[in-house]
Amino acid sequence: MPLLLLHAITFLAAFLLFQIELIVAKMLLPVYGGSYFVWGACLVFFQAFLLLGYLFVHLMSQKFGVRVYRKIQLAITFLPFLFFPGHLLKMDGAGMASFIAGDVFWRLLVTIGPVFFVLSTTGVALQMWLSASSLKEKTNPYALYATSNAGSLGALLTYPFLFEIVFDLTQQQQLWRLGYLALAVCNVLLFVKVPVAEAAPESAAPVPAAPKVHKILWFLLSAASVMLFMAVTNIMTYSIAPMPLLWVIPLSIYLLAFILSFKAKPWCPAWITDNIFFFLVGGSLLFFILQKKNFAAVELELLIFCLTLFFVCLYCQNQLVRHKPTSDRELTFFYLMISLGGFVGGVVTSWGMPLLSKSVIEYLLALTMIVFGVWMVAEEKASVTPPSLSDRLRNGSLVAVPILLCFFWVPELSGHNPALVLYKKRNYYGIYEVREFNGIRTLAHGTTMHGAQIRLPGLELEPTSFFSRTSALGEILGSSKFSFRNIGVIGLGVGAMANYTQPGQSMDIYELDPEMYNIAQDYFTYLKHAKGKIDIIYGDARRSLRERPDNKYDLFIVDAFGGDSIPFHLLTREAIAEYRKHLKPDGILLCHISNRFVRLEPVLVGVAEASGAQIGYRMTSGRPYGIPSAWAILTWNEAQFRDLVQNQQWLPIASLTKERYRVWTDDYSNIFPVLDLEKIKRSLLNFKLSSDL
Repeated sequence: MPLLLLHAITFLAAFLLFQIELIVAKMLLPVYGGSYFVWGACLVFFQAFLLLGYLFVHLMSQKFGVRVYRKIQLAITFLPFLFFPGHLLKMDGAGMASFIAGDVFWRLLVTIGPVFFVLSTTGVALQMWLSASSLKEKTNPYALYATSNAGSLGALLTYPFLFEIVFDLTQQQQLWRLGYLALAVCNVLLFVKVPVAEAAPESAAPVPAAPKVHKILWFLLSAASVMLFMAVTNIMTYSIAPMPLLWVIPLSIYLLAFILSFKAKPWCPAWITDNIFFFLVGGSLLFFILQKKNFAAVELELLIFCLTLFFVCLYCQNQLVRHKPTSDRELTFFYLMISLGGFVGGVVTSWGMPLLSKSVIEYLLALTMIVFGVWMVAEEKASVTPPSLSDRLRNGSLVAVPILLCFFWVPELSGHNPALVLYKKRNYYGIYEVREFNGIRTLAHGTTMHGAQIRLPGLELEPTSFFSRTSALGEILGSSKFSFRNIGVIGLGVGAMANYTQPGQSMDIYELDPEMYNIAQDYFTYLKHAKGKIDIIYGDARRSLRERPDNKYDLFIVDAFGGDSIPFHLLTREAIAEYRKHLKPDGILLCHISNRFVRLEPVLVGVAEASGAQIGYRMTSGRPYGIPSAWAILTWNEAQFRDLVQNQQWLPIASLTKERYRVWTDDYSNIFPVLDLEKIKRSLLNFKLSSDL
């Protein structure tokens, strides 16, 4: 019973810790918008507070001992009831406009800071508690770390596949509060059921401290494995297939490696540890092949990357277990170094590398760090047991791996294939490439094309891609039936829509990433030759719209989800209400909904009906200068809608669509019913860069 209670509390604490991260991050999106800085600030906060919690346990236990610290742990467990979960979280309104990341960090600090801090201390504190108890399992308290990672994995898998589907954010909070109350009660039971054993006598033989090389390994392998799984996530979402929820797979693999390595009987086959250099060399070659785009099937590419990640992470976590401290007094320092490594690896990958590189070279950096870790392990083994011939060959191969990796680093720092790529830039929003081939210049964001321009004489200003004159957008903007004086647009792209403006017209373009303007201005000419007045407003559109006058626009165009990464907060009932507030009484809302993986029509039908709007749908080939695109149009003028249906070939999609799902709001969104499984299957079987079209 006592051991079961320890595992139950450890699992529940990790589950709640991981789940509150997802809940709060989603709550903040409608407040601040889908900006990277929201996710980036959340990531830094969570990692920093996890490190802070580990540091607190280490310092307090070293100062007061386990017997006193368990009283401290019990006391701080009830402290968060003065804040959250003592009451529901409120994230209404926004604060500092000039420093969003700092404002997000402050909100997290004063809302979930106390409870997140307490949860971050629980796992390590319970391991220390177990090691000082009289239970027979005290000899291996590290097995609780496997349980902790199992709790994190449980939260990761159940949130998008269960909680997010069934419950809105308010209900999720209520369930979470009940979960924390159960955790607090279990902690009281633990205090009663699992006392700390008497301290060992002073005359007992001291246990030797962990060697310095082991402490370096704790940090190095932890940082490298975090960087590796985040790099694989970036590779999948930037370069392979940016499908919704694909990021769950690398994180699940990372957590699974911890579970298998730290469980009571660790699992890591000898053929992995003995041949790790094959996986390191193979991983670097795999990255090179990806850059050359030599894979025929994306599903094979995904599988190989995931297997490489699993084997390498399993090696790293297994080495952490093998080199864990022999003294219980160093248990907390062991986890402090692991947490510090994870924090540094996460910050370098998420904040540093996007500013320093043009591609996902953190993948190569992580492999290089692991090479040094493997070399340190081999050197330590050689100092105890003279190496055999096979060991010498294997250790010698490790010298070749950094050389091989560095060979790939140089072209990745400067970009690749300069004959086709005119410009390449990576920032917090992804990787941009401007390419030119056969007289057509394109802008690719990851694997999604965001615009194109024909560079042939006489066709330079002809709108192309999704925005050609024969697209639904082109027909609306080019129609003599409409007179649009003021137009609002979410999403700049290459600036093709600006080409439709006429003298006397104004177009406000809301763009999240300032780099997009630099690209559109320097490598495309649509903005330079626009006849109307163009105003670029940077930042998240919903946040920026709050500062603009009401009833300003005759037409409002939403093009922010024309790619495959969906900013859900721009599709909710509250978002539609915000757009309508800024439209004139007869104004039109036009939404670009082309997507490779998600059917957005049912979502817009739901929010349109909830908003009292009429909704139409139109799909065109875009020929001869464009590509197929799908658009939805919303209007609150019934006569205007009848004209669109009867004379302009718009389909009354609400009456033709039988699917009805729960309306998306700022409090609830669920992607699963609208995933297009057939399109996903075809994309995986016949994957090709959108920019090749």
